[in-house]
Amino acid sequence: MNLTLKDALAGGNALNFVRLALAGMVLLVHSWTLGGYAGAPTLGEIGYGHLAVAGFFAISGYLITASRMRLPLGRFLWNRAMRILPGFWVCLVFVAFVLAPIVSAVAGWNWSPWEALGYVWHNAALVITQDNIGSTPAGVALPGMWNGSLWTLVFEFLAYLCTATLFSLPLARHRPAIVSSTMLAVFLAAQFVTPALGVTSNSILHAMWLGTFYSAGSLLWALSSRIVVSPLALGVALAVFAVAVLTDSIKTLGAIPFAFIVLALGAVLPVRLGTERDISYGVYIYAFPLQQALAALGVQTAMGVEGFAAMSVGVTLPLAWLSWQFVERPAKGFKLSRFAVRKLQARHLSGI
Repeated sequence: MNLTLKDALAGGNALNFVRLALAGMVLLVHSWTLGGYAGAPTLGEIGYGHLAVAGFFAISGYLITASRMRLPLGRFLWNRAMRILPGFWVCLVFVAFVLAPIVSAVAGWNWSPWEALGYVWHNAALVITQDNIGSTPAGVALPGMWNGSLWTLVFEFLAYLCTATLFSLPLARHRPAIVSSTMLAVFLAAQFVTPALGVTSNSILHAMWLGTFYSAGSLLWALSSRIVVSPLALGVALAVFAVAVLTDSIKTLGAIPFAFIVLALGAVLPVRLGTERDISYGVYIYAFPLQQALAALGVQTAMGVEGFAAMSVGVTLPLAWLSWQFVERPAKGFKLSRFAVRKLQARHLSGI
């Protein structure tokens, strides 16, 4: 018997493994860019790295909407902050005060502790305003940028705040599909309107298509008790997504089918890797600076892109595990007092 999406994802599922695979896809694509190799693979209008990020946002839309509907506002906001910020802050400090000075000493770069402090301080609010630490990294295929993967995190957190706000409305509590579908329609329309208005800001354009995939995941959660996970449904989703690829409309037409594909994979794959130790976030935030370090040390000149990617995986996985074990997991378990939860909730509502 085919299960609904809700039932298929209830209990154990492979979503953490899917997210790890998506993080690995980002690492692999960056191997071309950071290793200085030509011919990075793309899928129609979108690179595979951006497609992986779209998958992250689709899964987040599903899971975060479910979390908001289950938790009171203050607890939801605290949990979201604890999931994303501690690991991010530690990554900033590690790059600024551990990785950058070590690589600088070997490569002969001029590392400055004041520039390193500025790197942490200027980026701490999730908005990345300083990519470099002084003149580092230098002499690499993508100079002046230590961690080009972090740009998505502010959009992720904004999606959390949007979900916290919209799903506090009485209508959302009773008719979540209406709110999710409206949100999806707004982002889809914005993707057509913003270019027509001459908007060229990458921040705005990224927000529009990332919001579309997030909203698609949210809508699939709202309809999850009616959507059946079956070979036919997956085949239809793949067919529609193929049309989106061929018509260069992945960011619009492809949003719902791609969101369903990644969620369905999480439902049907028998792999449980990452269920206890979700290192996907660590892989995502640490791979880029470690690849920059490897490139600065000339690793990519001694091997092809496949070898560079394999070496990147080898150095990233241990650090991602450490991040989960000693930063992310303890932060998830940190509880906020009831008074502090109410204060956080009141502060968010006062800003609505």
